[in-house]
Amino acid sequence: MGPPPNIYSIEVNSWLFKACRLVIEKYDPNFIYVATTDYAMHKYPPEAPESKWNMQIIDDAIGNLIELVDKKQTVLCITADHGMSDKRRAIDLKVLLDEYKIKAKVASTIKDRYTVHHAGLSGSAYIYLENKGDLQKAFHLLANAEGVDRILTRDEAVKLYHLHPDRIGDLVVFGEKEYVFGEIGAPDERICCLDVQIRSHGSLYEQEIPIIIYNLAEKVKVVENKDLGNLIAQYLK
Repeated sequence: MGPPPNIYSIEVNSWLFKACRLVIEKYDPNFIYVATTDYAMHKYPPEAPESKWNMQIIDDAIGNLIELVDKKQTVLCITADHGMSDKRRAIDLKVLLDEYKIKAKVASTIKDRYTVHHAGLSGSAYIYLENKGDLQKAFHLLANAEGVDRILTRDEAVKLYHLHPDRIGDLVVFGEKEYVFGEIGAPDERICCLDVQIRSHGSLYEQEIPIIIYNLAEKVKVVENKDLGNLIAQYLK
């Protein structure tokens, strides 16, 4: 097969599916998990030739996997962890809070090493307050800030989205569809707002995802992508 293509390429997904098929044919595992890169989705809009090429690669690969699934009489599950939207405006919430003397750490909900994908800018952010007494002040400030669509307290976010309370901030901020949050500018010269042209996720507008289950005999109730974990665990018993 040779080495994988650059992670910032469309070809890498083709290589990944070939590797998946090779592993299945050679080792016949009981379970295999394949996570594709979303570089193309971040980089190009759906109508772009590059996006169509990427989807053709994925479609062909799924077709090849279905042949194996039929041959081995097993199950194939396909899903995603988020959608994607065009983003045109970035807001640094830390700068805004600093202006009003509210000491806090702000964490974009996208934080990984593949910054070419998204520049660390997400449609949502966690706010960790240094002084918990600033909660109401910060809540009202952010609720009226440019680009903010919705803001939740930790307790509200835990109840609504089944999040771990020790893994999120005191506040959870969601952006309007074309807005993202994160650090803007150099560390020593950060700015509050900036026009951008990227594609990203994390807001309430990227929640719709596909969930496909192929070749499962019995009917099952699947509401969220995480439900596939329970389904697979039961299938492997």
